[in-house]
Amino acid sequence: EQVVPDEEAIWRTDDEAIASLDVPQYDIAPGEIVEARLYNGSIAECIVEEDLTLKLKSSGKPVRALAVMRPGGEDLMRVREGSPLPTKDGLPTRPNVLMFGDYGVKCDRIDEQSERFQAWLQKVPKDGKLVIIEVGAGTAVQTIRYIGENTAKLYPNSTFIRVNLEDASVSGLPSSRTISIEGLGALAALTAIDAQM
Repeated sequence: EQVVPDEEAIWRTDDEAIASLDVPQYDIAPGEIVEARLYNGSIAECIVEEDLTLKLKSSGKPVRALAVMRPGGEDLMRVREGSPLPTKDGLPTRPNVLMFGDYGVKCDRIDEQSERFQAWLQKVPKDGKLVIIEVGAGTAVQTIRYIGENTAKLYPNSTFIRVNLEDASVSGLPSSRTISIEGLGALAALTAIDAQM
């Protein structure tokens, strides 16, 4: 077993700060009428579908939204004002996820995490027995899939495990170094992996 002995390389999460966030309950229901802020900046009335996606009320066309609100209500996709993790500009904290066409995203934390990830990888010996577990990365936007597979290619003794309900196939790596777990949810798959350790 090889371990990188660097406490600062461990990615920590402040559980107390996260637990103290005042997050609206995202409890929209199928058939409900909501307002959505679209990527062009406009607000449109939408109908919530059975799978909780949105369709324009006027045309039935599927839409992707930057914000979802009950009519006249708050944005259900942002932390409320007064959050213990406020942004520098005083706006409500938003998810640390870059979405398509989202020009308001603050990349500071994303960039910092990427730099820490790269610094950590530099400390892992090239002949290290690294296990990479990728959970739930889909095929529509394959960024995470590429990162996982390319990292496995850098470490010839690594094992790459892909967990995905619908498509856990892996290409570009020898099958002797890959494990595909399909048809299981994340918790069930991780529990099964843990039981084998």
